[in-house]
Amino acid sequence: MWNASELLRQDKYMMTSRRKNVLLTICLFFSGGIAPALSEGLSETAQVELDYVHDFEGGVMTLNTSGNAPEASTEEARNGDWSMKSVLTNSSPNKKRTEGLLPGSKKDKQLLYGRDYWYGFSSKLPADWKVPGKFELLAQFHGVADRPGDKGGVPLSIQMGRGTWMVRNQSVAGTRDWYGSPITPDLGRWVDWVIHFRPSLDTDGLLEVWKGGELIAERKGPNTTAKKLGPYFKMGYYHGPFKIGKKVIYHDELRVASGPEARYEDVDPANYE
Repeated sequence: MWNASELLRQDKYMMTSRRKNVLLTICLFFSGGIAPALSEGLSETAQVELDYVHDFEGGVMTLNTSGNAPEASTEEARNGDWSMKSVLTNSSPNKKRTEGLLPGSKKDKQLLYGRDYWYGFSSKLPADWKVPGKFELLAQFHGVADRPGDKGGVPLSIQMGRGTWMVRNQSVAGTRDWYGSPITPDLGRWVDWVIHFRPSLDTDGLLEVWKGGELIAERKGPNTTAKKLGPYFKMGYYHGPFKIGKKVIYHDELRVASGPEARYEDVDPANYE
């Protein structure tokens, strides 16, 4: 009998979800499981080639490092057996961040103004997570310094340090914050995120953020800071200047799609169960 899940993992970087479902259908046909799978497991399929897929299967840490190095771990997984584990302690070499960022040069990672980008990933805060009441985040789009003394800025971040989910957008039009539900009910469980980001300094900008399928933030118009180059994405753990003891956070199922044909379903982690 064919093992459908193992077949789907092969060459994952080159297959869209549509082709995965074709392969899954063939495998299930030979294993006698096509009817229940079609009725119970298949959601609307993706339509475009993905720019990036990082699911850390096989224990491969495929993201580059920002600050301390995250690691591939089997302690938790949204799908499959592996996820990315980020750990930060008071004795870590970098006192503020343990983050992963997409591979390649800075130019490869930076978003182009006016282009549509879709990012999907899952995060998990352990059940014993302590809320510091101060600034901390699990994902961000970081600006690129383009003049002396500039630190780049953070046009977009997902934060949780004050005990509620918060999305913050910093732009030339000012800063906007969206406050969501308390994080406590989400501790110890996977939370799916989808971000639609068309970075712009003008009226054509668009920003949308979904948490667990619910739209929690939306902004039209200018949505990034005045930079010559667009921001780039990072995920992991980052906190402000305070002592933390020890923090552990997990990320999984990172997918990125871009261009006019890309859409929500292409990157939604729930679409790949």
